[in-house]
Amino acid sequence: MDDWRRALPWFVDKAFSYKNVKKYIQGIALHWYADGIVSSKSLDVTHDRHPDKFILYTEACKMKAFSGIHHGSWKFAESYAKNIVEDLNHWSTGWMDWNIALNMEGGPTFIHNEVNSPIFINASKDEFYKQPMYYILGHFSKFIPQGSVRFEHKCTNNNLSVLALKRPDGGIVVVILNKSYKEVPVTINVENGKSINLNVMAKSIITAMYW
Repeated sequence: MDDWRRALPWFVDKAFSYKNVKKYIQGIALHWYADGIVSSKSLDVTHDRHPDKFILYTEACKMKAFSGIHHGSWKFAESYAKNIVEDLNHWSTGWMDWNIALNMEGGPTFIHNEVNSPIFINASKDEFYKQPMYYILGHFSKFIPQGSVRFEHKCTNNNLSVLALKRPDGGIVVVILNKSYKEVPVTINVENGKSINLNVMAKSIITAMYW
């Protein structure tokens, strides 16, 4: 499957109901479109019914048709961060941007489907411009290597989106997105009664890592 959340879990259930189909399928691919109106619980239900199949987000972008082309958009960056944290907290094993680099108009595209990109390339000046979305992706790709395992956590502030994982080297990674317009003090409780105290600035994201 390579579709939206709206197809979960019924499409997967239907496909796997046919004899011998399940043994030829390793995972379920999803696009992020319409995630805002379809609950992430659909991922939980799908995982619970088919725990031997991975879930992977394979396409995400901000389309010109709905959002326009905007250079330097922090709003787009926040939407990326929020979606990545949510998806990884609900059994997605990864998350991919659709086009990591495009021209200044969001192309080229033969179907006139221009989209925003983490990197815009200005070919006439031989320059490229990293967008806020690019740096948001780094909070995940740089600190969460293959083989990391997500674990459950408890967050008491609804303005924060939090993701916690254990790396293969034993390190703990905590990604915190502050969606509010106010700075939020945060205490991360770790083992042996120890804690880490920090402040997350308004409309910002941080990644904490410790061993």
